[in-house]
Order: sequence, then structure tokens, then C-alpha cells
Amino acid sequence: MAIEGGNPMIRVCGAPAKGAGLSLVLALAACGAAPPSGRGVDGVWSAELLPTQATLSLAPEESDNLVIGMTCRPGGGRVRVDYPVSGDRKAGVISVRSGKAGAEWPARLRPEGEFSPPSAEAEVPARDPVLAAFAHSGRLAVDGRALDARDEAERAAVIAFFALCAAAPPAG
Repeated sequence: MAIEGGNPMIRVCGAPAKGAGLSLVLALAACGAAPPSGRGVDGVWSAELLPTQATLSLAPEESDNLVIGMTCRPGGGRVRVDYPVSGDRKAGVISVRSGKAGAEWPARLRPEGEFSPPSAEAEVPARDPVLAAFAHSGRLAVDGRALDARDEAERAAVIAFFALCAAAPPAG
């Protein structure tokens, strides 16, 4: 645990989590595991769990090049999925699969920005069957591309993110 700007900080697979109710034991276990190997995509799943927003992303270490990103408001029950796509993509869907669960999520195509590639953006329930299967198994394919969480650290980040997104909002 470290102090940043006066706030306690827990790192989950390299990304900070401030005061999000994440168990210190889970966070320490996640940070101690080795990075993944053998995935067809270069990158690491990591979570940033803050009181106002949680983020789960797959990206190469030390890079802003996102393979896929998910965000939610803790307890909000919805997850926004941001998936970079080629500029010539026409279909407004993101095809997802985890185990036996599969779906075609309607997506809004967002054009290339000054600092971001074109992407497909979908908003789905945090308890969507594909997301639930991903949280349970660590397996995820997007548009036929395997994006599995490959080790304990990545799995811990995935589990913590979905638990926080689907959790009941704090009282008060």
C-alpha cells in the first residue's frame, strides 16, 4: 500500500485502486503474480477501482494503446465497453463470447479522435450473461479474438471490477 496525494492506494495488477472496498488480501495476491504469457494479444488486464468510477482494461504494459476497455460507476449496474476497431468498420455491434454465453451487443461507432482510434462503444448490464461468464471463467472473445485473463492477477482484477460494478450502491 502506498500514499498518493494523502489517499491510501492499492494496486491491482499494476493499476491503482483507491478506497473502493477491495480486500487488501485480494490486491496483494493480484500484484504478486507474474504477467501473462501465451495470449494471442500482447497486453495485461488491469483494474482501477475508485469510489466514483471503476475501469478494467486490456493494454500492453506501459502503453495507452487499449485493446479493450470497460468502465462503470460502482454499484451502477451498467458497464460501458470501448473496443477499438478499424476505420472501415460499418457494423454497429460488438460480438462477444465467454464459454457457452454469446451475444451481439449494439454499439455506437465512434470516429477516430485526435488521440484515439475509431472504436465501437456499447453499454450493457453489469450482470450480462457474457460478462458474468467472463468474471467466472476469465475467458473472453471479442469479434473472434481471444482476450482471456490468463493468470491469477488478471483474474483478480476482472473479478474485483465486476463485483464493484454490480454491487449495491453504498448506503447514505
